[in-house]
Amino acid sequence: MGECMSWIEEASRKRKSQYSTVIVFETADIVRFNTFVEFLRKAEAKKTFGFQDEADVYIYDPWEGLVDESGEKVKMEESPFGGGPDVGGILNYMDSRLRSDRKASAVFIMKNLIERNNTVVQALRSWAVSNKLYDNGSAVFIFVDSADKILDDYTKGIVAVVKIPISTPEERKAVAEKVAGDIVNIFKVPKKSVKVDGVLIDAMAGLNLHDCESALLEAFYKYRKFDIGYISEFKAEMVKKSGVLEIMQPRFGFEAVGGYESTKDFITQEIINVLREPERATKMGIRPPRGVLLFGPPGTGKSLLAKTLAYELKLPFIELRLENIYRSLVGETEQRLRSAIDLIEEVSPSVVFIDEMDRLGHRADTSLDSGVTRRLFSSLLEWLGDDRRKAIVVGTTNEPKYLDAAMLRAGRLDRKIPIMSPDTDARKQIFIVHTSVQRKVPLASDVNFDELAKKTPYFSGAEIEELVLRAARKAFNEGVNEVQMRHFTETVLSFNIDEQERTKMVERYVKLAEEFCDDKEFLEKVKKQEKGITRVEALAKTMG
Repeated sequence: MGECMSWIEEASRKRKSQYSTVIVFETADIVRFNTFVEFLRKAEAKKTFGFQDEADVYIYDPWEGLVDESGEKVKMEESPFGGGPDVGGILNYMDSRLRSDRKASAVFIMKNLIERNNTVVQALRSWAVSNKLYDNGSAVFIFVDSADKILDDYTKGIVAVVKIPISTPEERKAVAEKVAGDIVNIFKVPKKSVKVDGVLIDAMAGLNLHDCESALLEAFYKYRKFDIGYISEFKAEMVKKSGVLEIMQPRFGFEAVGGYESTKDFITQEIINVLREPERATKMGIRPPRGVLLFGPPGTGKSLLAKTLAYELKLPFIELRLENIYRSLVGETEQRLRSAIDLIEEVSPSVVFIDEMDRLGHRADTSLDSGVTRRLFSSLLEWLGDDRRKAIVVGTTNEPKYLDAAMLRAGRLDRKIPIMSPDTDARKQIFIVHTSVQRKVPLASDVNFDELAKKTPYFSGAEIEELVLRAARKAFNEGVNEVQMRHFTETVLSFNIDEQERTKMVERYVKLAEEFCDDKEFLEKVKKQEKGITRVEALAKTMG
């Protein structure tokens, strides 16, 4: 049957081994449904699923009702309330077909179910363990994006759930070759304009088969070729629609991170070098790091560092937005996380960014959300600890002490890296980055970044960026075409920063670094840097 039909083979094993007569296929791809219906029309379907003779196939859609294999609507008694037979009537009708005394197989397929229905659940419980259905060779198949959406835990335990992959490289290649062949025949274009190669197949990773076809057709419609850039944009938009993930290709590497040289060196040696030479690392017995926690005060560039790490590794950057996962329907929150993880793994290796990981709390959290947060935490923990995980996870937090200890174990978040307030050299580099790398700001010859760095000892990287923008806006409003030193110095005075509180904050994060950072040599460099901020610079500022 081939690798592309492995999900049908898995369903066949479940049915023929009498595991259950009810098979739930988890997929949101209409192509999968059509493929399965076409397969049932083939002679090999009888042998694959153990049907007796020719199986009668019925398909139920909540909108279309019950139809036979040819698409003809099955005539049944209408509901006394009008509008055709209700779901109870349809299930009773199918029950008589599935349990027929004719020793003939019946196949019942259900699709487009969007929520749990008690009548459907009761029917599935009865059919799943029915000796009559086993004897007849009958089977029930359901296509749904998540089994949790329509089944309770008990029913899930007695049916067979088969997770269909979003798409395999072989399937994407088959789709691309078919579309390319049709385009060449219909539009009479050169084959090279619709070339199918490994780059194209990889660009479509993470798209289901329906979306692969759509991306190829749209790319050809717009550019008269299979434009890789457009297909990547198409994928990014499809991912973004979920509201849970956003995928992007970072534009800058470590050059966009002002200062923090010891931190960048540490990440390069401990993470980047190992991932750039995986075979050599394996021979040396080195396990590539698969998770990183960046912690420190707000505004110190943790998010930026994660993006630049992806650029340095030449990997896509995916943001997993936990705050958008929560939904009110039972099971939908967990399903959205699982779908997001499936998609991440499809497009990995990648760098996955999870901001404010501490918002999940602990595994034993007893909040008032009916256990949703606890289950979400457990699902995330399971994925982080999965040896098969291909994604490199970079999490951030301002408060590492609020993270569950299980999440900080090796194999989940291997490295805990403090990102502290910038020292004098770092602040100088941040000024340079935000005037010449992240954006181009015309500067007068009197601008002195060394002086500006000394005047901003308590500023975070985010505040320096804001300072640059305010100074540029001040110059713009004056009608001049360059930002002068006085624009910067005047703007510094507009910031309301409590220096005493900042000193306490810095010292508190030094203690957190001592508690959570697990590399003593790197920790000493961090502490040395922080002492330069909290004592020497503070003293110099006091003395004028």
